[in-house]
Amino acid sequence: WVVTSGVTFFSNYDIKDEVDYANKFILRNILRELTEKKNNEPEEVTPIATVKKQSEGEFTVDGYITSNASAYDQDTAFFDCIYIQDKEGNGLNIFPVAGNYCIGMNVRCHGGVTFYCGEVELNLGTEYNGSLRIISDELYEVQPARVTCKEAMSDATIGNLMMVGGKVVDIHKTEGVIDKIYVQDATGIACVFINGYINKDYTGLDGLKIGQIIYATGIGSRDVDETSDSGAVFARLRVRNRAEIEITDEPIEMAFSDVSNRDWFYSSVEYCFDKGLLNGLSETTFGSQTTLNRAMVATVLYRLAGQPEVAAASQFSDVASGAYYANAVAWAAEKGIVNGYSDGTFKPDNKITRQEMATMLARYAKALGMDISKGADLSSYPDASAVAAWAAEAVAWCVEEGIINGVSSANGTNLQPAGDATRAQFAAIIMRFDILNKGE
Repeated sequence: WVVTSGVTFFSNYDIKDEVDYANKFILRNILRELTEKKNNEPEEVTPIATVKKQSEGEFTVDGYITSNASAYDQDTAFFDCIYIQDKEGNGLNIFPVAGNYCIGMNVRCHGGVTFYCGEVELNLGTEYNGSLRIISDELYEVQPARVTCKEAMSDATIGNLMMVGGKVVDIHKTEGVIDKIYVQDATGIACVFINGYINKDYTGLDGLKIGQIIYATGIGSRDVDETSDSGAVFARLRVRNRAEIEITDEPIEMAFSDVSNRDWFYSSVEYCFDKGLLNGLSETTFGSQTTLNRAMVATVLYRLAGQPEVAAASQFSDVASGAYYANAVAWAAEKGIVNGYSDGTFKPDNKITRQEMATMLARYAKALGMDISKGADLSSYPDASAVAAWAAEAVAWCVEEGIINGVSSANGTNLQPAGDATRAQFAAIIMRFDILNKGE
């Protein structure tokens, strides 16, 4: 028999049914408490760090809640789970939980180790004799650990409350609402992830732009990339409140070992980097002499356009939905900026020539409503006849506007229309175009 008091009520339905209703949760907590007192044996508590290393088994853990449950505040709660963390900085996903639990409560949880997308969780289901009870409702708010982007994406920090800071290099939206922000620091790039139901009416991020500096607080987590055909798992910093993403004006230093302030392209690279138009090939290398490919150009033009919503996925057979350039290529094709090949491919990794780059840029200018009909006389260039007929108007317009200059050589200044375009050259061209477009 069970003795209850106050407003606690149990029916045969609550006790016998296989579904974990709230009353059954309460009942298990009471029975566990009575059993402990009867046997005069305290429940063995396992450190969270130890539990996170297990592949199976039942365990009891203590910790402080780091994310609200839905019955407490639905706007800042993850679906059907909470996270807890101990004072040593080790965090853990507790699932399923939907009760009236809030950040800062000290709780004790018993359950079984299971995994979701590679993220370890303590499962409180009936099959694991799951229970959760409040040890103290005197709130202790865990402070986020300040970590690098690389650390935030590490398997070692899954479940931990963290803060990352850096430059926004990409923004993803679903139905017009930001759900992924990619942040870069000297160690790499972190994905700041926001579930669509978290503070869905919050407007504080509406003006966020690539190139700005943010500090974001969240919890290390894993999820399935729904845009991936293979169902790939990705690392994320899971934001519990959109208001915990702070936009600042703090500058970030460009630190590429292959870009010196003595280089002719230094100011161009700095301009594109600061505006989030061009990133490095790594945290320390820009790749100034690396040859451009078709995907890179489409991506930069897409960023220039403010990364608008894409009406439909790319129809090119060789553009995977999860590729970093997928939305850019789909947008560019929709606007008539890029074309595919007769076999239905886009060939994103193909090198791009200077006249192909000029053509894509001119098409983008035309899509913006700019007049590209006025072009320079190219006859003064020794290799003017090498410009393809399909590229002539675009190249002439780029030269007229000072976007493209010739390349000096022994026999004079040449257009080199069929020559490869480097990232340094592209940075200079994009800077000139952006300044022209803004009328600066």
